[in-house]
Amino acid sequence: MKAFFLAIAITMFSICQAADITVSPGGSISAAFASANAGDRVLVNAGTYNENILISKSGTVAAYITLKANGAVKINSGGGGKAIRIAASYIIIDGFELTNYQCGVNFRTGHHVQVLNCNVHSGTSIGTAVSGSNGIETNYDPGPIDNIYVENTDFYYNANGGGDLGCNSASDVLTNITFKKCKFYANACGGGTDGIGIGHFGTKANISFIRCEAYDNLSDGFDVDAPVFMDGCIAHDNDKNGGPNWGVGIKAWASGGGQVRLYNCVVYNNTEDTDGGGGINIGGTNSVVSNCLVSNNRSYAGIIISTGATVTVKNTIFYNEKHAFSEITTGVNFDSSNIINSCIDNGGLSASDAAKAKTFNPMFVSSSSGDFRLNSVSSAIDAGVAVTGVTIDADGNNRAAGLGVDIGPYEYGSGTTVITSTGGSGTSNSDFKIKISPNPWNPNLNSGDITISDVPLNKQFNLKIFNSTGELIKSLSYGGIGVFKWDGKDEDGNAVSRGIYYVSIEGEGKSRAKIALIK
Repeated sequence: MKAFFLAIAITMFSICQAADITVSPGGSISAAFASANAGDRVLVNAGTYNENILISKSGTVAAYITLKANGAVKINSGGGGKAIRIAASYIIIDGFELTNYQCGVNFRTGHHVQVLNCNVHSGTSIGTAVSGSNGIETNYDPGPIDNIYVENTDFYYNANGGGDLGCNSASDVLTNITFKKCKFYANACGGGTDGIGIGHFGTKANISFIRCEAYDNLSDGFDVDAPVFMDGCIAHDNDKNGGPNWGVGIKAWASGGGQVRLYNCVVYNNTEDTDGGGGINIGGTNSVVSNCLVSNNRSYAGIIISTGATVTVKNTIFYNEKHAFSEITTGVNFDSSNIINSCIDNGGLSASDAAKAKTFNPMFVSSSSGDFRLNSVSSAIDAGVAVTGVTIDADGNNRAAGLGVDIGPYEYGSGTTVITSTGGSGTSNSDFKIKISPNPWNPNLNSGDITISDVPLNKQFNLKIFNSTGELIKSLSYGGIGVFKWDGKDEDGNAVSRGIYYVSIEGEGKSRAKIALIK
């Protein structure tokens, strides 16, 4: 009896097992997809396919239908149409090049759709794009667009914009949309569109851009009239001459209300030839700009505050701007965690608020080449304040790496090792906690060596000290008496520079900690 039921179970599994459906050049991708069932994969072999693909068959919450490029696959729409049109749910699209279209990826309706690892370009240059083309767009026909996830996909050489997510009607609904590690660049921005844009109407919620980049667009880099969350996004060299006479790097209006959150964003060199340009244009209610940087957006202002907005600005660097702020700063909460340096003036920021700002040079690695990471002697290291929700930096590394949060988008020393701790104590993945005193250590003020104590007695250990790039600086032997001593010098006897150093003790147990050296 048991054998009989086992045979039935195996047969049922075999019937329900997902299938791979293969398409080769000369075949129809649309026809192959139409034959797929929930859980199936449509694998498209390398080559060029001259068709517009309609996806109108849905998977299920437990079994997506996947359309995947099996090699280098180009979809050529023949100068018009929609390269991939989606009117379905629970779909994954992975690895295609889309070109010569009116629209690259078009959402008519649907939810729970993923677009991964694609290159979406109407033309082969900014001047050869099909007229009116958008890389990604929505139609809202007949319903809302919900739960769309786009990752590692580039949108470029489009006559209108890299993306136009609509919301041009009160009935449009756009919710739970995420772009991650996507690029929007070299789009002509005709017809008032942008690198990536969301219109001024409809219902919009839970829209996120994570470590995306917009650059070399002829108008705005990001133009998102929604309560948006942006973390680690970069917008530079937008608002090019030849485009519309307006545009900023990041425009996050939320004109219909709601909170805008901009964390760890880097916005520079967005320079229109009129006073319509700038760095960040922000609106919304109780909005937050934290650990951002605006630099050399010199046609107008680093941050432009929309009328009626309430915005808190913390840990943000204003560097080499015409005006730090626009004329309107009513509703701005500005404190001493921010830096204003090398700006012509503070714009509309009140004298009392401007007096709070730090004014020292933040000392970037190379601002001229767009590397706004802090160098090892920057006074912005550990000089910021903790902000709820800001736990990583623009590279996705943990904050804080030192004794406090750094000002600006990048946390100095973060991501170079797996060592994390606070207050000089040992960390997780440690078998015992050590104490470091003094920490921070200033050889000009503190006499004697750095003492590393509470090491277990009568056991064998090796101690190594690394700098923030992971380079071994010093190895110390252990006498079994519970302490190590370090004089702040490397193996050659040279005094090390100011910065964060990492202590690693291994042997009969292990421990990790940090030392801050101040000069």
